Amino acid sequence: DMAGVELPERGPVDPAEDAAARERSVMLHAVHAAQEFFQAALLAPEGERARAYLAERGIGLELAQRYGIGFGGDGRGLMAELARRHVPPEVAEAVGLVLPSHHGDGFYERFRGRLVFPVFNLDGAPTAFSARRLPPDEDGPKYVNSPESPIYTKGAAVFGLVQARQAIRRMRSAVLVEGNFDLLALWEIGVRNVVAPMGTALTDGQAAMIARLASQVVLLYDGDKAGRSAAEKAVPILLEAGLRVKMVDLPDGED
Repeated sequence: DMAGVELPERGPVDPAEDAAARERSVMLHAVHAAQEFFQAALLAPEGERARAYLAERGIGLELAQRYGIGFGGDGRGLMAELARRHVPPEVAEAVGLVLPSHHGDGFYERFRGRLVFPVFNLDGAPTAFSARRLPPDEDGPKYVNSPESPIYTKGAAVFGLVQARQAIRRMRSAVLVEGNFDLLALWEIGVRNVVAPMGTALTDGQAAMIARLASQVVLLYDGDKAGRSAAEKAVPILLEAGLRVKMVDLPDGED
């Protein structure tokens, strides 16, 4: 009353909304438990190959920790940890941590043996993962990503936005790169306002998220035909979101 603020009357709880909120809460708990497991696995003896790959790419453990990077483990530890944390298998499957086994009952771990990048929402909670194949492995796609779920929409997620948002807000400008390692390489040399579009073509939702913090975007895509094409396609999407756009034209072949 003193502040002149009208508070809405609290109505009866909608059972459907209540059930959806509970589902999201259980899913967030599952992804958070997996995130802690992946980070611990990176530092454990089993994560030696993943640590070596990060070092080869010039990424130190301090930066890896800042972005929550982890290791998928040997394919047995995550399910045991989820069971210990009271995460039902069907919830783990719904958020994409495990997949049904091709050989009878049970599940297998989606991100086993991979370098795992978490995707955070703007509250700083992990909601999904993108996992890279580690050399010398050649089986399977280079990146494996979480499916969409009630807590994760791929086209509305921007990798690195949580870590970069203070710098973006301060500078009113964001540097947009193509991939996770492009982002990490720039952070290592002091560029703090850098984000990436989760390995997909830029979407309207991603542009809108950036536009909440910035008035300008600098596109820094690879200096090849594919990179230039992706950058050109991103320009009208960013302009539609009300952003000024600059494009860095790297020399041919520069990543």
